[in-house]
Amino acid sequence: MNYCERVGIHPSICEIIVSLEDTVQIATALVQLCHIGADQKLRRDQAIKWWTSFLPERIMLSAMTSATLGEFCAELCGRLNGRIGGTNDQGGELQRIAWAEIVSISPAMQKRVLDILEAQAVVCATLVRASADAFREETRLHDESIDEERTDKAEAVFADRGLFPSIAE
Repeated sequence: MNYCERVGIHPSICEIIVSLEDTVQIATALVQLCHIGADQKLRRDQAIKWWTSFLPERIMLSAMTSATLGEFCAELCGRLNGRIGGTNDQGGELQRIAWAEIVSISPAMQKRVLDILEAQAVVCATLVRASADAFREETRLHDESIDEERTDKAEAVFADRGLFPSIAE
């Protein structure tokens, strides 16, 4: 029942999530799906408290007022001015398939997941945040390596033309 990578959670965080109970895995996957579809302007406006209070409060409220996971997602997406899943074609399709599988689980399991979402909203939001942070760090490191490569190439071109003193000089 591993939905982690299919819903866009960073592989390093998936390793942690798959060690948790199935209900927590499903709850975190649903929060991820709603989070990535959230309105970007709302996320920027609420940036300071998005992870600490804004998102967890809305997860908890949505879980408290929903009878099914489908209702939970509709409720949470409404509170986040968003929709389910991402926008890119390949990832979005995988996310929609995962969502359809999740919301079709047994009513008893749905109730247990809703209980987790209500009681452990902060945990689910924290796992989603850790994934977002891991992707952000991965992008930062990639961008830094590209910048270093470009700098090295520029220094070599300038040194070849005698326009830039080499480091050895």
